Amino acid sequence: MADLCAELRAKCTDDLHRKFHTFALASGKEGAEVLRELVSEWVAREEHAHTMRCRLLRSEGMGGDGSGSASA
Repeated sequence: MADLCAELRAKCTDDLHRKFHTFALASGKEGAEVLRELVSEWVAREEHAHTMRCRLLRSEGMGGDGSGSASA
């Protein structure tokens, strides 16, 4: 497992918290592990979508500086 150096916190309802941990335990995992997986998957999807948008903008002649950020 990678070294963990930062903590991510979010507020949620007691009901959501209870259900989240129940589902995590039912799948044989701790809630923190499931949360790390969910956040990691979401970041990967967002990063991919951003890359695709930048490529589309460049292909349409709208720029892109090559560093992963689009400029119009």
